[in-house]
Amino acid sequence: MKLEVLIYDAFVSFSKAHTGEVEISFGFITTKNGWQLSISGATEKKIKLVSSALLKIGLPDCIGLDIKEHHDLTKQVIGAAYAEFIDSGTSPCAIRYFLPAYLKGITKPSVKELASTIAKDFTCHLPSASTGLESNSPFTLGPITIFRSMDWVDAIDFPAGAFNYGGMDNSDWRANLKAALIDKDVELKPLNAPLYDVLTKSKSMIRVTTSGYGRSLAQKLSTIAARTTLDSISLISGSHKTFRSLLLYTERRPPILAHSIIETIGFLWSPGVKLSDEIQPALLNPEHLSSTQLNFLNAVAKILNGMFNIGQEYPSICQRWSTALDWHGEACREVSDQIAIAKFGTCLDVLSSGGGKTAAIANMVSNLTEIPIDDNAVNTGESLSLYKAIARIYENGRSEILHGNKVDRMASFEELRGMAEHFSRITLISGALAFLKYSGADTEKAFCDMPPY
Repeated sequence: MKLEVLIYDAFVSFSKAHTGEVEISFGFITTKNGWQLSISGATEKKIKLVSSALLKIGLPDCIGLDIKEHHDLTKQVIGAAYAEFIDSGTSPCAIRYFLPAYLKGITKPSVKELASTIAKDFTCHLPSASTGLESNSPFTLGPITIFRSMDWVDAIDFPAGAFNYGGMDNSDWRANLKAALIDKDVELKPLNAPLYDVLTKSKSMIRVTTSGYGRSLAQKLSTIAARTTLDSISLISGSHKTFRSLLLYTERRPPILAHSIIETIGFLWSPGVKLSDEIQPALLNPEHLSSTQLNFLNAVAKILNGMFNIGQEYPSICQRWSTALDWHGEACREVSDQIAIAKFGTCLDVLSSGGGKTAAIANMVSNLTEIPIDDNAVNTGESLSLYKAIARIYENGRSEILHGNKVDRMASFEELRGMAEHFSRITLISGALAFLKYSGADTEKAFCDMPPY
C-alpha cells in the first residue's frame, strides 16, 4: 500500500475516534498546543503502518531510531497535524476529504523535522568485569574506553542542579562515593546510592560514545560494541574460560559454586562442591602484552571504529567479524557441547559468508591461517586434513545437530567441541590481524580472499 494511503487512513482513524464512531481506548497523546487526543487500537495500528513504511523507505540525514521511538514520533506528528486542522476550524469529518497526497506532504517532512530535534549524541556507561588492561589507567580501543571503578568516578560528573538532590548538599559526591567504596560504613549521600549499588557489583566500567542514533539504538550499539570488546580480550587471552568471566554486569553468569548431591543404595554421599569457570581467570597485564596481542588489539580498535563508521570504509567487514565473534563467545559460554559445536560452526559460516558450504569455510580458514587445505591439521587419535577437520565440525557437527540428526545427548562431543573451538579461535584472530593491513573492497566474502597477516 502506498505511503500516502497509509497516512490518509491514520488521519481518518483519528477522525472516527474523535466523532465516537469507533471505540476509544485508554491511550492518548498530548500535542504541543495542549490537545489531548484519544487513540483507538485501530489508530495505533494504522500509525505503526505509517511508521514502518517511513522506516523502510528511509529519510535522508535522519537519525537512527528504533521501531518504538519512530512510532511514538510519527504518532506525535500525525496527532499534532490533526489538532492543527481542528484548531483552524476544520471539522473531523471534513478531514476525510483531504487528498492523501496533501496529508503525505504535511506528514513526511514533519517527521524528519521532529526527528532532527531529538538528541543524537549519547555516551553510555556499561558496568563490567575487570579485564586487567585498565589496571594502571583507562584503556582505549577505538571508540571504547575501559575504566577501573575509581578512575571512572573521576571521569564523570553531575550537573550542578543535582547537588541538592534529596534535600542535602551533594557537592562532595565524588569524595563521598570513593570513600564509601573503600569503607562500607561510610554514610552515602543520596545522589550516590544508585551508583554505589552498581559499582559494588562490578569491577570496571566501559564508556561508549555514539552519534546519529536515538537513545534506544545508542544503548543497543553501545552494548554490542562493549561485548565485542570484552569477547576480543577473552579471545586473545588464550583460555575459553575467560569468556565466562569477562561479561557485562547485565549478562547472565554461571553460579560460582556447583553442588553435587547423589546417593547409592539408599544413602547420601557427602555433598560435593566445586568452583565453576566463573571464577576470575588470570587477566591480561597491559605492560606484558606480546607483539601479537598488541597487533590484535589494534585490529580490534579498527573493527570497532568500522562498526561506528569512524575514519574508514569497512562497516560490512567489521560487523561480520563482530557477529562471528559473538557466536564464538556464546559457544565458549555454552554448557552443552552439542550446542557449542553448532555455535562454533556458525561463527565460521558467518565469517566466510559461505552459505552453508564446507568448501567455502575450509578455503577461508586455509587462506587466513596459511594452513594448506590438504595438510594434516588435527591429530586426535586419527589424522585429519584441514578440509576434513572443517567438514567434521560443520557437516558432522553443526549441520547434523541443528537438523536434528544427533539427538543422543549422552554421547560425548567433548573432542569435537575442542577442535571446533580451536579453529574458530585461530580463524577469528587471523582474520582480525589480516584486516589490520587490508585495503580491498568491503564485501561479504572479504575474509575468503583477504591476504593473510
